[in-house]
Amino acid sequence: VEVFCRGNRVASHVRSRVMGAKTTLAEHMPEGHRAWAERSAQGYIERARAVGVSVGELVQRILDERAHPQLAFRSCEGILRLVREYGKDRTETASRRALLLAAHSYTHVRATLENGLEDEDVAPECASQGDTLPSVHVNLRGAGYYQ
Repeated sequence: VEVFCRGNRVASHVRSRVMGAKTTLAEHMPEGHRAWAERSAQGYIERARAVGVSVGELVQRILDERAHPQLAFRSCEGILRLVREYGKDRTETASRRALLLAAHSYTHVRATLENGLEDEDVAPECASQGDTLPSVHVNLRGAGYYQ
C-alpha cells in the first residue's frame, strides 16, 4: 500500500491479506495515538508506585482484574490524574481505603476524594475478608432447606 501527497510518495507498507487485519505502522500514527498505543501495564504500575505503595497496589489490582490490561488503562490514567488534582497524600490515603474495602476502581477513589472520606475509619465488618465467605449468616439456610 502506498500513500501519495501531491504526487510524492509519503508512506508505504505491506498489505495484509488477512480479512480485517491491521498493518498500521507506529510511525504512521498521529503523535497522540502513538503515545496511547505505546502505554504498558508496567508503566502504569511504576508511575503509581512513585506516588505511593497503596496507589501502586490499587493500580496493580485494577490491571490484574481485567482479562485484557489495556481495558484498565483509562482507570489507571484517572487515578494518576487524581494525584494532580488532590495531591499525593490524599490519593494515597483514598487508595489505601479502597484496598481495605476491596473497591478497586477509579470511580470509588474519586468519590472518596470528592466527599473528603479518605480519613474516615473503615468499620471492621466492611473491610474485605478476601475470598472467604461467612459460614453463619441469616440468609444461609443449608442443604436441608432444599429437600
